[in-house]
Amino acid sequence: MIPSDRRAELLGLFHAEAKEQLEVLNGELIALEADRARAQTSLPAMMRIAHGLKGSAAVAGLASVERLMHDWESCVAAALGSGAVVSDPAIDLLFRLLDAAEAEIEAATGGDRPAIPAGRPTRAELASVFGESVPLVESEPPEVTAAPAVAAELAARAIRVPMAKIDSFVAGIEELVQLKSEAEARTAEVGRMAASIERLALLQSRGRHSGGRDIRAAGTRAEAEGRTLLEATARACGDLERSARQHAQRLEIIAQGLADSIRSLRMLPAHVVFGPFSRLVRDVSSGLGKSASLVIEGAATEIDRDLAEALKDPVMHLLRNAVAHGIEPSSERLASGKPAIGRVVLSAAARPGGLEIEVSDDGRGIDATRVRETAVKKGLLSPERATMLSDDDARHLVFQSGLSTSSKVDALSGRGVGLDAVRVAIERCGGSVAITSRPGTATCFTLRLPASLTSMRVLIVRAGGELLGIPVTSIAQVTRVEAGSIRQVNGGAAVELAGRPVSIVSANDILALTPSTYGSQRFTAVVIASGNDRIALVVDAVDGEQEVVVKPLGDFFQRVPNIAGVAVLATGRIVPLLAVADLLRALGHGFGATRFDLARDEAPTRRRILVVDDSVTTRTLEKSILEAVGYDVEIAVDGTDALARLRKSHFDLVLSDVQMPNTDGIELVTRMRADPGLRGLPVVLVSSLAGDEDRRRGLHAGANAYIGKAEFRQDLLLETLDRLL
Repeated sequence: MIPSDRRAELLGLFHAEAKEQLEVLNGELIALEADRARAQTSLPAMMRIAHGLKGSAAVAGLASVERLMHDWESCVAAALGSGAVVSDPAIDLLFRLLDAAEAEIEAATGGDRPAIPAGRPTRAELASVFGESVPLVESEPPEVTAAPAVAAELAARAIRVPMAKIDSFVAGIEELVQLKSEAEARTAEVGRMAASIERLALLQSRGRHSGGRDIRAAGTRAEAEGRTLLEATARACGDLERSARQHAQRLEIIAQGLADSIRSLRMLPAHVVFGPFSRLVRDVSSGLGKSASLVIEGAATEIDRDLAEALKDPVMHLLRNAVAHGIEPSSERLASGKPAIGRVVLSAAARPGGLEIEVSDDGRGIDATRVRETAVKKGLLSPERATMLSDDDARHLVFQSGLSTSSKVDALSGRGVGLDAVRVAIERCGGSVAITSRPGTATCFTLRLPASLTSMRVLIVRAGGELLGIPVTSIAQVTRVEAGSIRQVNGGAAVELAGRPVSIVSANDILALTPSTYGSQRFTAVVIASGNDRIALVVDAVDGEQEVVVKPLGDFFQRVPNIAGVAVLATGRIVPLLAVADLLRALGHGFGATRFDLARDEAPTRRRILVVDDSVTTRTLEKSILEAVGYDVEIAVDGTDALARLRKSHFDLVLSDVQMPNTDGIELVTRMRADPGLRGLPVVLVSSLAGDEDRRRGLHAGANAYIGKAEFRQDLLLETLDRLL
């Protein structure tokens, strides 16, 4: 019997091997489905892979996986032996067998009892498609002894290292050993120099203490010998200095090489990361009655292992959306002159300072008008603001929480989640996402990310006497701005850059640092960008770029406004790393939300918000959230109380519940809109009544935004307030 620790290790190794082989089999099946003429070459290759996987499963003690792969091999052999074209039902059954094998493997290596997928083919199904004579193993409910959970950890942490990389490590280590030997020789040389210096000191001492007639002769001999020793010591010092400098340079090169090699062990080629997505596109398109294929470009581009794991869900979301929302049915594509099979492209490319991933499709594009209408209907945008948005800006509204233009609700689309989950995930990685779309032709989502989650290139700037780091991937440009070039656009400060007005703000102002006076001088602006949003951030000075180690803020600082973490500089100094997406949201994405005072930076006036709710729990939560980000908050227990407070004091916004005693939220808004003194005050309704009819009722009454409590999140609330204020 295999010891438990050895079995866990064995299962971990098998998991890594099986995952790779199952991806190959999935890829081969997808290729066969697209081109049935490949059968005579691809079926034998798949049989060999399945046979090897069956043997590995037997060695690992996974009888259920062994049986499944035996059946899979038998079915493929039957298809090959028939000589007929492999049918769609046959391919579907082979896919389902692979899914069942994957489920068994995941359950076994994770320490859980294997769960049989609902779609696992029955013997009757297999026999009806591949023939009654197919030698299938008698299927039984698997009785696999759960392996220790460490098996899953071993599998997740296991990596395959090419021999070439190991050879480079060995070469680097051998060179370090050589340097060590040379350093020991130099140490001996330093010892000889020390002895020479001691000899010089002794000669000087003898010269001073010699007496009578021997003084001059002794002094002459000591001087000559001392001069010789001094010259030799000087030469040795020079040689030692040159040698030490060369050693330091060689050591730096070797250390950098080893560091690069070690980092490369964490890298995965894009084709490994993206491989499983071909099956995803195939399954989603098949489930929707569409035809689509995935093309992977930049397959050799290397992606950090942790980053690849973080990207998995957002990329899958984008691919599903490309098929569900972008790719049209074949009949519609043919009618518009397109190929019947839709094309989805997933590409990866290394860029200066990071990684760029694109998900594109040749489908119907994003309808900017429909996005505007949906945003207004959902209370995310006022009709007036909607008409001011360009088509590009309107398309970027799909990243707002709660916005989905799909009228169909199913497992794949129209869930009301939209693409905000993608935006949040990418921003959490320190990246940004942008959209380009041509109606009726194509859509492309571009993800710009740091090369690693643990290190990145940042621009070090000075503002208010502090050092700050800005991710290079979030910088559009660094420029010098003349004070006279600043203009007022829609009530906010802006400067024209590349023919486009860009909001401008002082870093000292937005980050509450020591104020600076700019006067009429030229000053430095770093244009930061996330998606389609840009802000020119004025700083005191730019210190240059550095590759830095990135550290999280820690448990005591779960979230600090506008700060993503800290960067450790080459000097060891720790500086805050700016959260560019947070900054852009805090500034409201619009000119009216920004200001820039050339004479002086004044502390911004604190906005006052009236929170109206009869629930002490809800109003306490909302009050704490708002006060934490700098708002002044006053509480009202219902609409009647709120109206009394509104007529006594000034407020910048009202945040109200709907269902309350005395005067409810709808009546409160209605009465405010009828009052000339309160008519223009923004109102946000937050309610557990989140149906479309409830939203329409609230917005029709005059509310500027309506948030359902089921979708309530701190970032959504603050984003809504930023937009309205």
